[in-house]
Amino acid sequence: MISSIIFEGPDMCGKTHIARALASILHIPYFKNAREREVFGSEDTRYFATASQYVDTYMVSFLRDTQTRVIFDRNYPSQFVYPRVFGRDHDLDLLRRIDDAHAELGTRIVIPVRSTYHDLHDDVHDCIIPTTLELLDAGYRDFVEWTKCRTLLLNVDDEDIDRELADILAWLSS
Repeated sequence: MISSIIFEGPDMCGKTHIARALASILHIPYFKNAREREVFGSEDTRYFATASQYVDTYMVSFLRDTQTRVIFDRNYPSQFVYPRVFGRDHDLDLLRRIDDAHAELGTRIVIPVRSTYHDLHDDVHDCIIPTTLELLDAGYRDFVEWTKCRTLLLNVDDEDIDRELADILAWLSS
C-alpha cells in the first residue's frame, strides 16, 4: 500500500503539477496550503513555524489514527530548509519528532530538482532568484541526509511529466 507522499523542493520545479497528476493517477487526495504563497512574502515570519508546531503535529496524529493517505504539496521539510536560507527561526527538535512520526507512517518524500536554476525567476516573490534557488536546492539535499523518510530526488530538467510520473511510480513500488 502506498503511504502519504510529500512533494518538496525548490520553487519552480513543478511540484504542484507533478503532485496533482500523481494524485489523479493514484486516486489519493491532494492538499496544498492555500495561503502558502500569500504568507511567504509577508511580514509574518512565524506563520510556517507555528503551522509546524500545531498543524503538522496534528496532521501526523490524524494520518496515524485514520490511516488516511494524502499527497501534500509542501509540508514540514520546508521548515527544515527555508528558515536556513532566509535566516528565520526553526525548531529542529520539533522537526525531528515530526520526521520520526512520518517515517513511522511510511511517508515518502519526492523532491523535484534541476541541474541549474540559472534562468529561473519567480513572478510573485522577488527574493526567489537563481542564487536563492541554488541555496534551497542545497538545503533539500541536506534534508535528504537528515530525514528518516524515504526520499526521491527527481530531476525535472526535461519537464517531461510522463517520465517524471513513471520514475515516481517505479520508486513507490520498490
